[in-house]
Amino acid sequence: MTIQSSRERQFFYYTMLLAKGIGPVKIREIVTAINGKSSSDEQVGSDFINCIQRNWQLSQTDLPLVYQDSIQKVLTQETLNRFEELHDLNRWIICPGDTSLPQHYWEISAREKLQQMFIATGEPPPEDLDWTAVIGPRDTPEAGLASARAAALNNVRTNTVTVSGGAKGVDNTATMAAQNEGGWTVVIPVVNANTIQAARKQLIVFPYPPGQGFRGGLAMARNKIIVALSNKIIVAYPPVTTEGKQSGTQDAIDYATKSGFTAITHGTAPDTSITLTKPPTLAQGQLF
Repeated sequence: MTIQSSRERQFFYYTMLLAKGIGPVKIREIVTAINGKSSSDEQVGSDFINCIQRNWQLSQTDLPLVYQDSIQKVLTQETLNRFEELHDLNRWIICPGDTSLPQHYWEISAREKLQQMFIATGEPPPEDLDWTAVIGPRDTPEAGLASARAAALNNVRTNTVTVSGGAKGVDNTATMAAQNEGGWTVVIPVVNANTIQAARKQLIVFPYPPGQGFRGGLAMARNKIIVALSNKIIVAYPPVTTEGKQSGTQDAIDYATKSGFTAITHGTAPDTSITLTKPPTLAQGQLF
């Protein structure tokens, strides 16, 4: 599914906000009920709001008037059909407090004003597992890729979730190494396309709406999400500095150290790696 207009993008975000009050399964029920009525574009927004109020009696906290007015303005029959397709792709909405993500993420994200609404697909890891991110440049020599594999395999041995951004190079190498050994993986991609499907024991968390392509600024924001999700971060290879361009890996390192992670460098240049560890109090969401 691809959201092709700003109108559809707005509706997507409004329905994500509504999911906090009524849940994605109920939204699916609403979509199906309205589609069955074959409402016109002029009427479908009102039908949507009326159906919610009639069946779930939401308070103004759950369904503020500002959202009601906005939904009625942007919602069309085609948009409603596209939202139903989202569920047909086995996607669901993650809201604050959802146990698909570590509890400390919700505490940190509220303070840091990080993303709190996501689309997800796949299988959430058990709640009691630690999450370790394995990150590094896209263009990494074999020494860096070997470091990424070693970090991922260690995660599997210690029953730790391997987290990555899903990019080529270190991210993909670490993810595949963990998957091949039966470990849990979580991928936080910038791109959101319906061709992206989760593997076994994998959760894919999309911070951005369907149809979103790659943008550097969104990647930087996504990197902060990865840091906040993780108990530990392994930088498998030093960031590559390009004149005039900010390194996404370096941006993640800077954000982690600013947030209280302690850094230890391993090896000798240029084939070094860095371990960033979150102190126990930070892991409980008490710092940042």
